[in-house]
Amino acid sequence: PQRETGMNLYFRLLRLIVQSFFMRKTGPDAKTFLRFRVWPHDIDINGHLTNARYLSFMDLGRTFYTVQTGIFKQIIRNRWLPVANAVEITFIRELKPFTLFDLETRLLCWDKKYWYFEQRFMVNGALHAIAHIRGVFIRAGRVVNPQTVMHSLDNTIPCPAEPAVITQWKTLLDTKKEENRTKRNISHDA
Repeated sequence: PQRETGMNLYFRLLRLIVQSFFMRKTGPDAKTFLRFRVWPHDIDINGHLTNARYLSFMDLGRTFYTVQTGIFKQIIRNRWLPVANAVEITFIRELKPFTLFDLETRLLCWDKKYWYFEQRFMVNGALHAIAHIRGVFIRAGRVVNPQTVMHSLDNTIPCPAEPAVITQWKTLLDTKKEENRTKRNISHDA
């Protein structure tokens, strides 16, 4: 079962890459859309899309975004490795077997180190789940500044204003990091 699940994702990835050759390219400030169906091998014992599969679909959505915006070519050319640093997701409505859903992916903003994406799972215009992803590009063990990536696209769009939800999330992530650092120091002192 595990192997079949993984293979299914590879087939979905291959399909979206092939599809992207026939689709109009977009700028990095545009949303990308993918349509998927929940198949029986995507569900868990509760009879709906399993939590882990949301993250897999999100990976496919961000990959498609990089292909559609031209970033994928730069990733290959410059040997950048895209890495997710943090993910938060809110489940609103379940996705049942055979449901056809749309995955919307958009870049919200960036800072000196991280990219911030929003991904939405939609069924007939109704929101079923929403997620935010913080990620980086790495080359030779070092973080690639997002502005470097934008310049590689010959794109001069300014970074959009950071949404409040991202500012609050960054604060939470910093709090978690500091709490972990404090716990480590206490355990070393003990």
